[in-house]
Amino acid sequence: MEQEFLYMDSLLSYMLQGDADLFLTRQRLYSLRYISMSPPRDSVTS
Repeated sequence: MEQEFLYMDSLLSYMLQGDADLFLTRQRLYSLRYISMSPPRDSVTS
């Protein structure tokens, strides 16, 4: 829940600064990194 608020706050800040594209790029890279760092339990046990 907290991350959701931080996400929206960051998005608003970037939009106000006109850096929406930069924000989306950062979020995409962060998501990929997060997924690779914490794979689903199924893949861990297999």
